Formats: sequence, structure tokens, C-alpha cells
Amino acid sequence: MVNVLLSLWLVAVNPPDAGTMSAPARPLALADFFQKPDRVEVFEADLDVSFSPPPGKDRRPRVGMFLFSKQGKDLKPEDVQALGATWTSPKETPPQPRLLCSFNPDLGLRFWRGQEWAAVIICFTCQQMMFYDARNQPLDGGRFNDFALTRRLYREALPQKQAPY
Repeated sequence: MVNVLLSLWLVAVNPPDAGTMSAPARPLALADFFQKPDRVEVFEADLDVSFSPPPGKDRRPRVGMFLFSKQGKDLKPEDVQALGATWTSPKETPPQPRLLCSFNPDLGLRFWRGQEWAAVIICFTCQQMMFYDARNQPLDGGRFNDFALTRRLYREALPQKQAPY
């Protein structure tokens, strides 16, 4: 009897993986977003000092306390692959030292998989990153480890801007 109840409870808590058309069979892993995205959008990122823009007035994308003020060209497939190769998972990323600057964002990248996305905001000054999901929740997203590459991608996607440092 106990075994039957335990089995029923386990099935209720962990139902079989049966996705629907509106929901994937399993949540997408971070590696899916950062190593195998469908596409990557590039943005110039700024602090969002308004925190709550007037409704309907400003439709620029936002994530966390950051504003994607200008959109650049999407990354080319070879650049997406090169960037994905530099990503390390949160488990493989050593703890980062305290911020040596006040995190002034420069680059925003939005990684798409189907209708879902994850974003990373990069500060070139302190070489720190902040990750967010599509629900505007912070993520422990690991790290992209090649800042020379991210600066080059920034310059190519937003040619009128110069990546600092």
C-alpha cells in the first residue's frame, strides 16, 4: 500500500514529460540558449533610470534595470558559434570578484530559442555580466570568456559606436 501511494505521489510531483504545442516538453537549458540559439540580437545597453516609462510612449526593450536603447545587426551564424564556444556554465564559472566599477552597461545580447529568450548585459569596464530570462528574472548564467570577441561583435553590430576599452 505504501509503495502504491509513493508511486502515485511521485507521478503527481514529477509528471511524465508530455509537452504541448504551447509549452515545450522540458524547460530549455542555459546551454540551449547560449551555445545553440536560433538567433542573437545585439543592442546598445544603458541603465534604465526611468524604471517605469509612460505607457505606450517608449517601446524600447528593457530587462532588469537596463534599457536596450539601440538595436544593431543580429549576429552572423559564425559569430554565434564563436561566442557560444566561449560560454561556461554557472557550475564551471569561478566566483567573480566584487565589482570594481558601478556596472555601466555597454552591450546587451538577446539569445532566442523559438519563442523564448535569455539576455546578457555586459559592462566592458569591469568585464562583468548580468543574465536575465524572458520573465525579467535574474539568472545565474555563467560567463562568456572572450571580451575581445564581444568588443568586436559590438563594433560590427553597432558600427557607429566604439566599444570602450
